[in-house]
Amino acid sequence: MSRLVRIGERMVEVSGLHGIWLGTCHLGGSRITLFYPKAPTQTIEYGYGKWSEAEKDVKILEEAKKEFEKTLPVRSWDLYSNEAKASLE
Repeated sequence: MSRLVRIGERMVEVSGLHGIWLGTCHLGGSRITLFYPKAPTQTIEYGYGKWSEAEKDVKILEEAKKEFEKTLPVRSWDLYSNEAKASLE
């Protein structure tokens, strides 16, 4: 699974993506906000009336994030759990 996904004309990195939020911008258009724990927050803004396009892109991002997480052997927050230690032995 690639760590990059094309959303519109942009390439979005999925590897460090922590959260995805779909909301509105101040002019009534749609906005996707991407949260990264170790990088600046990024936004993708859509014009007025492009809500369905934004929803479609959020679904693409969520699916890509799920698929990318499946390729990782151990999630970073499980590194010190007993479950993760047992799976590494």
